[in-house]
Amino acid sequence: MPDRIAATYTALTRQGWQIFLGGWAVVGAAMIVAGFMTDPMPLWIVGPIILVVFVPLLLLARKRFANPHPVLVIGPDGYHDRRLGVAIPWGQIERLQRLNAGTRIFLQIEVQNPERYLGNAGLLKGPMLRVNPRMGFPVLSSNLSGLDHGQEELAAAALAWWAAGRG
Repeated sequence: MPDRIAATYTALTRQGWQIFLGGWAVVGAAMIVAGFMTDPMPLWIVGPIILVVFVPLLLLARKRFANPHPVLVIGPDGYHDRRLGVAIPWGQIERLQRLNAGTRIFLQIEVQNPERYLGNAGLLKGPMLRVNPRMGFPVLSSNLSGLDHGQEELAAAALAWWAAGRG
């Protein structure tokens, strides 16, 4: 039986997302300043829109990255991806499969009543419930990239715990 794994974001992931989102916020602010100086209408429209989108995303990312709790826990109690919601007991998982997408590994999780496990999905909850099944995927999908444990290690541990939990 594998050991319990508690994974958090890597420093590179945290810094990369904050630089990306912060960079877009700076672009929005620069467009507003340029609009004051040159008065073209598109800058007055696009600049504030960029700020309205990317500043809240930056603040949300900073809040989530500051959370000291693990992002993903795989162990005897089940599979808990904090980005989705509550822990999913192994006995509730009907099917667990890995999906390779480029260099990223996702775990596709099939359960009865998936909305029960999407408490932290926020604005993504509705689209996940509607779009994923239409595309042939389970509603629940867990991204294993950007964490301080290797994706292969996380996928192997989850599949081993699931196999043991099914009994």
